[in-house]
Amino acid sequence: MSKLESDTNETTPASDDIVAEQNETPTLEPKTENPVKPEAPVTPPISDAEVTSEPVKPKNPLQRFGSWVKHHKKLSIPLAILIILAALYAVPQSRYGIASLFINRQVNVVLTDQQSGKPLSSALVSVDGKQATTDQSGKATVSGVTAGFHKVTITKNYYTSVDQSIEIPVYSDVSLNSSIKATGRQVPVAVINAITGAALEGSKISFEKGSESLTNAKGEAIVVIPSDNNDVKITVTSKDYNQASATLKATGDAKANTVKLVPAGKIMFLSKASGKVDVVSSNLDGSERKTVLAGTGLEEDGFGSQATSLLASRDWKYATLFAKRQQDQEAGLYLINAADGTVVPIEEGNIPLTPIGWLNGNFIYIKSDTNGVAPSWQAKRFALKSYDAAAKKTITLDESDAVGDKLSNGAYQSIANAYIVESQVVYSKVWQQSQYRGYSTENIGNLTSTITTISANGQNKKDVKTMPAPDISYLSAQPENAQEIYYQLQGWDNSSTYFTYTAGTMKNIDATEGAQTFNKPYATYLVSPNGQNSFWSDERDGKFALLVGDKAGENSKTIATASEYKAYGWYTDKYLLVTKDNSELFVIPASGIPEGSQAFKISDYHKPRSTYNGYGYGYGGQ
Repeated sequence: MSKLESDTNETTPASDDIVAEQNETPTLEPKTENPVKPEAPVTPPISDAEVTSEPVKPKNPLQRFGSWVKHHKKLSIPLAILIILAALYAVPQSRYGIASLFINRQVNVVLTDQQSGKPLSSALVSVDGKQATTDQSGKATVSGVTAGFHKVTITKNYYTSVDQSIEIPVYSDVSLNSSIKATGRQVPVAVINAITGAALEGSKISFEKGSESLTNAKGEAIVVIPSDNNDVKITVTSKDYNQASATLKATGDAKANTVKLVPAGKIMFLSKASGKVDVVSSNLDGSERKTVLAGTGLEEDGFGSQATSLLASRDWKYATLFAKRQQDQEAGLYLINAADGTVVPIEEGNIPLTPIGWLNGNFIYIKSDTNGVAPSWQAKRFALKSYDAAAKKTITLDESDAVGDKLSNGAYQSIANAYIVESQVVYSKVWQQSQYRGYSTENIGNLTSTITTISANGQNKKDVKTMPAPDISYLSAQPENAQEIYYQLQGWDNSSTYFTYTAGTMKNIDATEGAQTFNKPYATYLVSPNGQNSFWSDERDGKFALLVGDKAGENSKTIATASEYKAYGWYTDKYLLVTKDNSELFVIPASGIPEGSQAFKISDYHKPRSTYNGYGYGYGGQ
């Protein structure tokens, strides 16, 4: 038998030998030209599972968990962290230490005075360095406090301090009710609005050593002062009110320590106390009075075209003085800033001016060359102007036109009858002959006169009514109510036609009705700063009724009857300005004078003889 046959027919070795042979690296034999093919089938290769040096043993639970973790890392790692946290959370010290890394809570404190049981304001609440101050309701909230055990400390001047340990759970905020005992004398204080008498909540009462208290909803607060001090001066402040000072009385009656606060802001008016017409400013109670612009002695005090006047904007930020202040010149216009008292000339010179009034932050006026500085047939002799108070810039809204080149053939437009109605200036532009020619209209025969509206910034210009120039001998106008203007057009034949302007619309009126209405006295409706209400007075039996209505002067409510006061203006939307005997200036609530109270006097003042009847978009013209 050959060696090859012998190797092929040998008995299969033991399994351990087979494993050993299979784990050895096979040797690659070189190829031969005539390889010998085995006569018997080759034994199938052994699988990897069978290739092992030792028998496979079953895994224990820990091994199986480790294998699962290895093959499920995305889920296993967060789960492991959660298990560890849960284990630590079972121990309080560990629980709060971990929670403090990402959970913050609030400590809500309600503090009262131990003796009176009333809320205690301006006390300092501290929780591990974080602080808050109790408000007028005795409440304070300290935020950002970590879960765990903390110490709460409450302190206030002339009160015993309190320390208290608390536990702040992870799942909720903590509310704490506490009271502390005063170590000094308790004095009640009340703070009210000087004009309305209303309680002022949240007013801060301060005195020595930084001690503070805040008034509650009733305007009351308890101030604790040293027991041996009978002369304590306090300072009271409140938002939108002027600061006030007072000396406390050692009493338990809050009425004896009532402090009246005056709304903040300045008011300007004319005064002749110096013998000249000065512009003066003061607070609403007349305090901090000062002369903003001293009179020159040239100011005219009559009814003429140069009669002195002071017209304030509805927000009382500005006022315009119309007065003659320079020799050999016409009366000029001057802007006065209420905040700092600065004065800026708007217009000065030899051309007559006619003040119209304030339209929001712009002052409207007409410049009319009636002194013959320019020929009557020259254009731009009349100009409607608007002065932007904030920008200190003059805008020309409209100018007159003219035709011809000499007196005999010339004609010109005049700009007149200007009124402010809501957000527009309404005015007329009427053609006139340069030389009076009786009924002749040869120079204006084909021209058109108009009633025009325009905004204070020069935009939205519109002719709301056009009229053939030859039809007009004279055009006059007067307000009828807060938002309506009546017109009377007189022809060369002395006939009259009537029409009204309201809300951008012209409407014809029956001649009989128009004549009766046009000749009636009319009130001046003073429009509120927000433009939604109006205020006026109506003379009755030598006294005055005071009325407040909507912006059209309708749906009125009488707030005073048989009064000695006349309407003067508004101060914000909450207060009304009234005058008495044309020499005293007062302020009252917009709802009227409270029963049992009196109007709050600001100051004596100088009432110019000239008035701006019908002008309600600013104050001071009455």
